[in-house]
Amino acid sequence: YVLVLSDHGYCSTQKMLFLNKWLCDQGFLCLKKPSFPQFFRSFGLNKGSRPLEAWLLRWKFGFLRPFFPTPLLQKSIRGFSLGRKNLPSLVDWNSTVAYAGCGYGIYINLKGRTANGIVEPGSYEGLREEIAARLTELQDPDTGEQVIARVFRKEEIYSGEQVFYGPDLLLEPRDYQYVINDTFGFHTLFEPYYAGAHHPDGFWVLTGPRVKGNHILPSANLWDIAPTILYLLNHPIPADMDGRVLEECFDRTFP
Repeated sequence: YVLVLSDHGYCSTQKMLFLNKWLCDQGFLCLKKPSFPQFFRSFGLNKGSRPLEAWLLRWKFGFLRPFFPTPLLQKSIRGFSLGRKNLPSLVDWNSTVAYAGCGYGIYINLKGRTANGIVEPGSYEGLREEIAARLTELQDPDTGEQVIARVFRKEEIYSGEQVFYGPDLLLEPRDYQYVINDTFGFHTLFEPYYAGAHHPDGFWVLTGPRVKGNHILPSANLWDIAPTILYLLNHPIPADMDGRVLEECFDRTFP
């Protein structure tokens, strides 16, 4: 048997959304005024590559964009940028009710879960609903289109004993055209990001004895692969393993 598998798909992207910047603008995340030494320790000069358009916006020269042809604006330029390295040290945790972390996730600063938690359990669900509602109203300033297609509650995605510690909200960008950045953006909420990102639609291909030819499985999931492989190897499948054997791949003579 030969099995070819991708653990995720891929797609092109157009922009980056600085999620902690949005939370700060909305009043959910608050920063404290750092001391002079702490302020400079919290920043770092980072070497990286980004489109010319992003450099112009970062350094507040966005007004020059109309004077550059689009191919040049999209061309990657290597250089140094000022980026926040240590955001947690600048957060006023006594006034912050939500913050971004874990990529596309938002955490409620829940009392009893972290040492700095301030949100009472009774306010938890209402706060989640408010943040989710505002996120779905977020529009791209250039196109007026919706940025976040869906906001998931963690229990819609995860299960198990550790769900309590996971991100409370998870974001799905519209058409996956936006990359979510959980660091802190300085000048703009959005930044051009002509690159690529993960997409939930991956692929897998299976061939071998007694495997049906030209058979499509639109309902297959990533977690179905492990039990299917064990099935092919005639190994027992643990009762607590996620997923199922994709029996519809095989003809009826398969054991």
